[in-house]
Amino acid sequence: MIKATGDIIIVELQYRAKTSGGLFIPTATKSEPQSFGKVISKGPDVKDEGVKDGVMLVFHPRAGQDMLLNDIIYKVIKYAEIYGIIDDKQVTDGLAPMTISGNSDGDSSLMVAANKIR
Repeated sequence: MIKATGDIIIVELQYRAKTSGGLFIPTATKSEPQSFGKVISKGPDVKDEGVKDGVMLVFHPRAGQDMLLNDIIYKVIKYAEIYGIIDDKQVTDGLAPMTISGNSDGDSSLMVAANKIR
């Protein structure tokens, strides 16, 4: 895996795959004013105790740098680019990792990934 350095945070990009009621959202309609990411690694200069592995963060979609590793899309962001930490299960329910391969629900995330990586 990859390990963050300095004030960098590496997150696994997430997208809204389902509504809170469990309905799958079509790929073409997946656009939100912010991005979500699950923390994979944080650098030693990130002193915020709330930012730890597995926590869900929200940040601007154009923040940081996208990176592809083993068909999973990660984002490398600076601590200052984080909007906040999401601790509400209702918000995080329905989020799924953004990949370039097909998901188990039969929905290919290739279009989502192409729209996110610029």
